[in-house]
Amino acid sequence: MLSGLATALALPPTRVFALVVGYLLAGLFGAGLATYAFRRRRAEPSVRAFGYLALVATLVCLALSARMLSTTLETKLLWNTVTYVGWGAIGPLILLFVLRYVDAGSDVSRRTLAGLAVVPAVTLVLVATTQFHSIHYADVGLRYVDGWPIARLEVGTWFWVFWIYEYGLCVLGAGVLLHYARDAAGAFRTQAVALVVALLLMLSANLAFLVFGLAPFPGADLTPFGIAAGLLVVGAAVFHVGFIDVVPVARERVFEALDDPVVVVNRNGIVVDANAAADCLLDASQPLAPARDVLPPEVLDSGLLEDDVEESEVELAGDTDTWYLVRRHPVGEGAFALIFTDVTERRVREQRLEEFASVLSHDVRNPLAVADGHLALARDSDDPGPHIEATQRAVDRIGRIVDDLLTVAEDGGSVTDPEPIDLATVAEAAWSSVDTGDAQLSVVDTMVIEADFDRLQRALENLFRNSVDHGATVHRPSTQPTRNGDPVTVTVGTTPDGFYVADDGPGIPEASRELVFDRGYTTGGDGVGLGLTIVAGVADAHGWSVEATEGEAGGARFVFRTQRSVVAQEQS
Repeated sequence: MLSGLATALALPPTRVFALVVGYLLAGLFGAGLATYAFRRRRAEPSVRAFGYLALVATLVCLALSARMLSTTLETKLLWNTVTYVGWGAIGPLILLFVLRYVDAGSDVSRRTLAGLAVVPAVTLVLVATTQFHSIHYADVGLRYVDGWPIARLEVGTWFWVFWIYEYGLCVLGAGVLLHYARDAAGAFRTQAVALVVALLLMLSANLAFLVFGLAPFPGADLTPFGIAAGLLVVGAAVFHVGFIDVVPVARERVFEALDDPVVVVNRNGIVVDANAAADCLLDASQPLAPARDVLPPEVLDSGLLEDDVEESEVELAGDTDTWYLVRRHPVGEGAFALIFTDVTERRVREQRLEEFASVLSHDVRNPLAVADGHLALARDSDDPGPHIEATQRAVDRIGRIVDDLLTVAEDGGSVTDPEPIDLATVAEAAWSSVDTGDAQLSVVDTMVIEADFDRLQRALENLFRNSVDHGATVHRPSTQPTRNGDPVTVTVGTTPDGFYVADDGPGIPEASRELVFDRGYTTGGDGVGLGLTIVAGVADAHGWSVEATEGEAGGARFVFRTQRSVVAQEQS
């Protein structure tokens, strides 16, 4: 008994000892990855499958170490049976892990899993009873390397059946990963490729030993070193890319289908994924870039990269300034997704509400006070007529203010269903809707243009009213109809890229030509500074531009540049 104990405690030769140390290190590395996976994301199916895969790889490494250190044939065969517990689980687990990773594992039924386990289970029984038959191993025994007993396992027919089956599952998993990597984006493509490389390293090491007999000495299985190399590649994906923290669950079905830009940042501050909308907004197509190099300064300054800020509204400059509500959602331990939702229209509506409230509280209150005062005077006056007329003018002014507010509120959206419209027809309709007095309209030529008839008519009505009431300028006294005292003439015509509305009034000073379109801009009179704002809004809704310039006769000229002109027609 003591001699057997002494033999058991004897150290193996250097070559065998070095091999055992390598096995143990590979097993410890696998155990570390398994622990990391289970502690990080226990609820994630693909991560659990990865953890089990690392765990059985550890079992194989440790069992091979014990088989190499044991000194009797019976003990070596026992530990060899333990290795097949791991070998048999590796193939199905690899396939299950891959299917979970690409979000196809939910379709794998329990019956399918049981079917995958049939060959490994039969193999395990055959290996455990190998001394009674030659189905899996044709012959077993011992050989000696530097005086140390090594298991001699002559392979039989079922041996190749088992390993062809295992290789088939691994190759199938690699094929699924490659198919996924072809369509994946950003860090997920890097992860998929890394997993394929890991599989190839494991398979190549095992293939080199089983088929080509590559080994430093007989019986020295190099597969654990291939496993270690594969796990090292996976480990790089774990710690650098954040594989455990961010897994591509239903990515194609949900992530890319989102209209809102989405950026996924791992715990190290690296952008590991971004959908197509984010690529367009932020140029986030370069994988594994630091978040501070991808996200705009407005987002960085908002504190969204810190844990204490969950959402913030930021304005991003571009072709047009756009407001976004950026929300932070955790997607793993330390990882999070930033979702950008366009709230520009809401901000515009809020701004309009504030402006409407200002107009109602100030501009409507003044004529109401005037009307109230004249009504009080009319009750005490022997001649109430002038007071009633003043009251009527105040009520008319309130009506114009309300009409302008309603027009601004209704014309907020873009024109989505334009129709061909004759410019002369809509100009004459607008002219007939305005109290033009002695003013004259001249349509020198016309064109057919794609537009919304009602909204274009409202824009022209405001331009005509501006010309008639103010001589096309907010700087001329209301008692001066034109520069020479004659009624104003308003001209409508076409340009090579649109149309214009002009008058022969005093015109608009150059310094004020951009300001006249600002909401609320006025120099007095009965207006509230919304007329030309309505004009600019209608132009913008159609995708046009409008500019205030000087006319040929020195008056005001409003030039519309359109992109929906159909055909120009000369009017005789």
